Amino acid sequence: MPTKEKEKPQDVHERVYELLHTRGITAAINGLIAVAEDPQAPAPARATASAALFRAAGFFDGDKEDLADKKPSELSPDELNRLTHRLKREIEERDAQRAVEHTDDDGPGEGDNKGPLFD
Repeated sequence: MPTKEKEKPQDVHERVYELLHTRGITAAINGLIAVAEDPQAPAPARATASAALFRAAGFFDGDKEDLADKKPSELSPDELNRLTHRLKREIEERDAQRAVEHTDDDGPGEGDNKGPLFD
């Protein structure tokens, strides 16, 4: 009868990490959304679920400051991921704003000699 090989701790950690970051996160978010949307849920539960959703989405400024105060080497993988997403979002917003500003500057009559239209 073949013996079952013992699973290595590293393999277990990798499997659990993968489950947490796929099914676990999905289940947690779905649960939070269900509680936040349930009119029969107690108000404190709805408020807590809503706050957790806002925090997960990065809407609380406190999260932003906490991450900004830390060195990259002090951040957890989750914090690095959140910071990376936030920075990418900020860059995209700045690029979009610059594109709008640049588009506004194009065309005849632009620059210092705009004329009396808005004076």
